[in-house]
Amino acid sequence: MAPRLLAAAAYALCWTHALAWTRLPLRAHARRTTVTASTAAYEIDGKPVAGPLKPLSNFLLVQVRAAEEETAGGVFLPDKAQEKPTEGVVADLGPGRIHPETGVVIPIPVEQGEHVLYGKYDGTAVEYCKDQHILIRDDDILLAWPGGSMSVDNVRPVRDRILIKTTEKSDATASGIMLAPSAAAQARVTVGQVIATGSGQVAANGEVSPHAMEVVAGDFIKYRDYGGSEVTLDGEDYMIIKMSDCLCKWAGA
Repeated sequence: MAPRLLAAAAYALCWTHALAWTRLPLRAHARRTTVTASTAAYEIDGKPVAGPLKPLSNFLLVQVRAAEEETAGGVFLPDKAQEKPTEGVVADLGPGRIHPETGVVIPIPVEQGEHVLYGKYDGTAVEYCKDQHILIRDDDILLAWPGGSMSVDNVRPVRDRILIKTTEKSDATASGIMLAPSAAAQARVTVGQVIATGSGQVAANGEVSPHAMEVVAGDFIKYRDYGGSEVTLDGEDYMIIKMSDCLCKWAGA
């Protein structure tokens, strides 16, 4: 009996070692996974991810410009009083939207590294690699420029957007009655001169129609009330509107 007992004990010992040996790589792999996760190069909303964030369809990943913490007079602004940034640098972009009827890919009208201006309430905020970013659609882009500060000379409207220099607001009505300061501030100007235009909307075949834009730089136009977005360039007020919001045009003097 003794030899049989010794043989059984030896067999059990060998089987125990075998199990420990097969489990060792799994434990080592788990340790390697933990180390890799804790030292990930990419983070989304504070959580590590295995690879870079890649926008889909016609979405862009834009690194948001930091909010201005100081006014022109040197007064620091509290967080609640800081103007929400609406510009940034294109960090990455998707391949473009696929037209549902033709299957043609509509390319995004800006490139990686360009600066863009977008709507104040557009997009979805995301913290990516510890920096504030936003995911916006290409239709949300108002202006694009190669870099530096925005100016009339370096910005370009995107697609069917139009940059307009608005006429000065009047403090009197057409009959000559002077308006109160509050009423004058609310009087919205809907007339201006075209400064620059985009190339126009892209058709279902992926091409821009030659007649997509019906106005050119220098034209005067009247546009819909409450249409467009206000922007300040070189210290002066401008409007960015869509071609579809233009009502009529006339030649300048």
